[in-house]
Amino acid sequence: MFITIQFPLFDYRYMKADPRRTEKPNWSDAGRNGNNRVRYFGEIFDRKTPYLGPWDDEKKYCNAKSVINLCGLGDKEFYKSLYSSPPQSRILFRRFQSDGKCMAKFEVGLNDSFEYSLSQKKLNPESSATAIYEQITKYLLCPAKIKVGNKLMPFSPLINSGNFLKDAYYWATAKGKKSFDPKDINNEVISCEPVLLVQLDTSKIDISSMHFEKVEMPGLAENKIKLYCQYIPFNINDKNYNLKTWFICSEGKDNANPILPNDFENYSNTIRYLRINLLRIHTEIILQKKLLEVFSSVNDTFKIKDEATKERLYFYLHKIWLNLSSIKRNTQPQQQLIATTFRLNESYFGASGIDEQLLALKDFSEWLKDLKVTPENEQVKKYVGDNSAALEIKKADAAKEISVFISYNHNDGEMAELIKQKLANEKINVILDSDTMLAGTAINDFITASIKNTNATVSIISNNSLNSGWVSIETVNAISFKTFFPEKKFIPCYTDKIFLENEFFVDDTQKAIDKKIEDLKIRIQQRQGDSSDLDEKKKRLIALRNNLPGLINYLNNNFCLDFTPPKLESNFAALLKAIKS
Repeated sequence: MFITIQFPLFDYRYMKADPRRTEKPNWSDAGRNGNNRVRYFGEIFDRKTPYLGPWDDEKKYCNAKSVINLCGLGDKEFYKSLYSSPPQSRILFRRFQSDGKCMAKFEVGLNDSFEYSLSQKKLNPESSATAIYEQITKYLLCPAKIKVGNKLMPFSPLINSGNFLKDAYYWATAKGKKSFDPKDINNEVISCEPVLLVQLDTSKIDISSMHFEKVEMPGLAENKIKLYCQYIPFNINDKNYNLKTWFICSEGKDNANPILPNDFENYSNTIRYLRINLLRIHTEIILQKKLLEVFSSVNDTFKIKDEATKERLYFYLHKIWLNLSSIKRNTQPQQQLIATTFRLNESYFGASGIDEQLLALKDFSEWLKDLKVTPENEQVKKYVGDNSAALEIKKADAAKEISVFISYNHNDGEMAELIKQKLANEKINVILDSDTMLAGTAINDFITASIKNTNATVSIISNNSLNSGWVSIETVNAISFKTFFPEKKFIPCYTDKIFLENEFFVDDTQKAIDKKIEDLKIRIQQRQGDSSDLDEKKKRLIALRNNLPGLINYLNNNFCLDFTPPKLESNFAALLKAIKS
């Protein structure tokens, strides 16, 4: 198994007249002797194909080995849980690339002899599928520490390292005095949705029981290569995530999975270019999404305030779209790859809605008219026109569809799943974090976008939820949205009556919250190094404490549905009516 995890970052500093940053960190150059330029893995042997777009300056590759530390404690230590196991896992590379403008990315490559180990066990297809998912999850959840400045951050699952990597990149490229305080970054650099590439040698294992979606692409079949896409589910604490994953399945000695770095000298060029294309397309689609959000932003922090910056970003976006609209890249057709990537990204909420995106595309189309007529410019014009037409269709479809966001505490997950299923039976689209949230999505952004992009928020109110910082944020946000957007529905459904029957509920709950806050303060004081995770918990609890009286007052004085076990079935019709009205 050969896997690559990519962590894209978006850098808003490029939009400033004086960004006060370097184009790349001062980490050592990638390559065996420090002079060779590296593309994803292995050394570049030739450079015959011309490159357009923002990734063409490969001197900005760095070796991020010192930044990403795969470590852990006890049996969860990388060299115990993976390296010393029968598959003999190896860390192939830990690399960083910047285009010197808005986008940067970290990549971690690992491989092992997992397929050979699995073939020795002679498992049935179902057991093989389970083993493959378990092995991938081991890599995703491998404890890692990210080095920010000269300090190692707290342990974090590898797949959840994006925020720390963002900090590492920001401070390594910031000019002037450095505080290394995460708060001082002030959202100038953000982490984006990661992607996973998995290469499997299917001559040794049976993948027939894996629910892959095959992506047809010319040139693969004759080389005994198959491409699939899938979401890999994983769990961190009480939150469930999905990770967008490409599976490259190959057979034959020419496509053999590399185990050691020297194996890449004979690596299949078909697979090499397929990997390059998939990884580039992922970053470009994220970049397109983020730039459209910038152009449609009303937030003064990110709003473009001068025409020169806007012009520079338009040219930058033009290069991105020139790449995405190209028929071929690295001699391979890419339309199917791009179409599949866009579809996989459909469930990833951006900050801007369809109307805002359409307006941004309209403004960009006006800018395009002033460019001289060339085949490349006409190609981009068609791409923008096609995307605008697709968004118009999507807007019309969305107007006919009813969608609901269910806000709940994980202890009420069974009730949330039951309501979701009953709503789905009524042809209502349901957003639930347990099966919707993608890896790399900030929870607060997911909450805000989910409320904004659905017709109604169904809030499951219980003693559990009223003691949850996250659910209080969701509930307060939903009430706020309803104030500014009257068409948004907020429907609370209570599963127990403690908050109704206990007149001292607010006082008792606030005392319990105060105890949690004090405990967190002690832990923060005792913490050596970064405490941003505990700071966030404290911040949510303080918000919950402050919002609780108003929240209980709202629930006591507004329509709430009784979803206690005896009343669930009889009151579901009322919920349906409230959503559809």
